[in-house]
Amino acid sequence: MVASMTRFWGALRETRLRRVTYVTPAFLAGAERPSWDDDRPGFEQRVDSSFTCRFWVPPRALLRATVGMAGAKDAEVEFEIAAGAARTRCRVRGDERRPVELSLFEFSEQTVELTFSTRRISGDPRSAIWSEPSIDVSLPFGAWMRHLWSGCRIIGVTRFIGVAARRLLGRRVDVREFARSRMEPANPARPLPKVALVVDAADASTIDADFIGWKEAGDELSAGALEAIAGWLQGHPSADVLYTDEVDVVKPDWSPDHFLAEPYLGRLTLYRRELVRDALGRPDFDKGCFERELMYHAVERAKRIEHLPFGAIRRGRPAGSDAFRASLERHLARLGLAARVEDGLEPGTVRVRHALRSTPLVSIVIPTACQTARMPAGPVNLPANCIRSIRERTTYSNYELVICDNGRLDPEVERLLSDVPHRRHVYTATGPFNLAHKLNVAVRYATGDVWVLLNDDTEVLEKEWLQAMLEYAQFPEVGVVGAKLYYPDGRLQHVGLALNPLNLCVHPYRGHPGTCAGYRGSANGVRNVSGVTGACMMVRREIFDRLGGFDEAVPHMFDLDFCLKARERGLRVVYTPYSRLVHFESVTIGNAGATYLGDHREMRRRWGEILRGRDPYGVPDSAEHGRGCAGVTR
Repeated sequence: MVASMTRFWGALRETRLRRVTYVTPAFLAGAERPSWDDDRPGFEQRVDSSFTCRFWVPPRALLRATVGMAGAKDAEVEFEIAAGAARTRCRVRGDERRPVELSLFEFSEQTVELTFSTRRISGDPRSAIWSEPSIDVSLPFGAWMRHLWSGCRIIGVTRFIGVAARRLLGRRVDVREFARSRMEPANPARPLPKVALVVDAADASTIDADFIGWKEAGDELSAGALEAIAGWLQGHPSADVLYTDEVDVVKPDWSPDHFLAEPYLGRLTLYRRELVRDALGRPDFDKGCFERELMYHAVERAKRIEHLPFGAIRRGRPAGSDAFRASLERHLARLGLAARVEDGLEPGTVRVRHALRSTPLVSIVIPTACQTARMPAGPVNLPANCIRSIRERTTYSNYELVICDNGRLDPEVERLLSDVPHRRHVYTATGPFNLAHKLNVAVRYATGDVWVLLNDDTEVLEKEWLQAMLEYAQFPEVGVVGAKLYYPDGRLQHVGLALNPLNLCVHPYRGHPGTCAGYRGSANGVRNVSGVTGACMMVRREIFDRLGGFDEAVPHMFDLDFCLKARERGLRVVYTPYSRLVHFESVTIGNAGATYLGDHREMRRRWGEILRGRDPYGVPDSAEHGRGCAGVTR
């Protein structure tokens, strides 16, 4: 009995989630087998190769790999395996197989990119070049059981077991097909574009290439980087600008609002030749800041900007935080944006404070059940605390309050409303609690052109919280704007929503200290996100009507659904850290029970393809906490 249980335990501990087979890009591209002189200089440059595959792992997984080279008796091979911030190297000689480990305990995203690189081959490598090392991804028992429990709670036991059997144990990653999609052209008849990197600005105007990029001496290209870039450009002929990740830097897809706060394109960025020559011919092009000026000028005229999520380059020296305000201010002027550039919350970043084109009436819609929360410092009358903070800390004067209550207002609330422009509606529920329905009813009584949907369990911290949101909501390309929310004890609660294959969405850095800056300052900078919480959301009336309001079929996930509908219509969702509030979170909702699980099922049916994919604006949750954070505080 004990022996059987021991074997069962061991089998669970070593449950294999994926088996990934590496094949050299040259082989996949159908190239003939080359022949080399073993003593030829530069031999290693010709055989170094790197391959990135994307696969799904549960949260808090542990990657255990066994690496080997079949038929490489006379060769010594040095491998590098990387997944996000986790990285390790090992050497394998002959036919030996060597175990390596990568801890993925700090990942919250379930879509992980694994980079498998051949860094060095010595001896006689000809037999090793075409062999196929393998990587097995296993999951520790404890993490497996946590994943099983959370999955069963969300989608039901029967369905989850079926999904787990297909997804975790029986489904094989088609690495070869994935590699072809990245390395081979989408249209073989279309020639590969010529890609050139310059280290001297003088060469940019004369070099004969379709796409031109900037590289400093000391920068190290990843193996296969130019081939991957050329293949991507060949498959995306309409791209005018293409930027890649860096070896140690993960970047979002094109994010216009994030770009103004931080020119994150960096390296490696390729520009269409015509854009480069047009920029160099502009009278206000400052050749002393060639890289920055080229980036701003090209972005202004580019019709399509693409992102290749592949670490194509390792900088020879860290990116400097040199002043770029002059270039940015000229960029804003050329775009016709009236804005003031100020210091950002993070070193090397700025805040672009857009001037308000008008001061529209803002309707702050507050649904309430007039509840009191028990807090360590004593009971808190939620609606009274919320309204008092708005009255005392809001500098934007043209606003009204729309109170949607259940027929009873506390005398203190009535006193606070007495000298504030407001409208009141008594809401009568016709079924189970449905916040989406209550808000849809409440907004009918709003007279402003801009609405803020605000939970009554919030408290305003920032005096210019409305201006900070309105400066983005005023743009026609922006659909929704969200704020930065804290728990009452000062921990982070919301800095935007990130899509997640298992839980639909997650709150990055939730529970981290309030001083946590996030990955590369993501919690402290304006950026584009996939969604924001409905606890504090600004939207224009015409956008709300165009999207059909909140969907009452998903009463607990209507905010994410609304943001996804906005993105589907080509509108941007913006998170700003300059609008700060405390959120007591879910005090007035309580336990959603089966209704919450029903929301999950409906959202998966409706947005399954998007939710299973990569979050275009996602950043590593815990791989790097950033300044002012030592981890999660519970």
